[in-house]
Amino acid sequence: MAATGAAKTLADTNMTQNGQLGTPLEFDLIGFNFEVARRLDANALLDYDAIFNTGVFQWVFGQNTPWLVVPITRIPEGVGLAGTSVLAAGSVLSNGTPHVTNFYNFAVDRRARHIFSTEAFRGELSYPLGVAGLQIATRCRLYMLGILFAQL
Repeated sequence: MAATGAAKTLADTNMTQNGQLGTPLEFDLIGFNFEVARRLDANALLDYDAIFNTGVFQWVFGQNTPWLVVPITRIPEGVGLAGTSVLAAGSVLSNGTPHVTNFYNFAVDRRARHIFSTEAFRGELSYPLGVAGLQIATRCRLYMLGILFAQL
């Protein structure tokens, strides 16, 4: 379910199961990007500031074992618009250069983090200090970068 309680659609995810890939799919996770959907309103900069500067992202694998905990400010977007520009209706913000090579590199010793077909995993966005002042619900997306394959 999405944060609003509505069912997820292809606009939210391309996964067919919640929290695992399902047999026979496996995935070599090389890295990831984190995107905050752009808005063109007067409160967008305040919301982006609150999301980026107070948020913490964590990858959890298996039985609730945190594998990586990182502030959102350290995760490049690698997608979307570049820089900050003020428009008539509001502003647009990006966390890093929107280029395919700009991502949080997950590989350890030049090896990807392998996710088995039935292994539980999830990405969690949290705000340990609380997030104050969000004006409206803002869509955030996580892009897993790697190689999806079927283990036959």
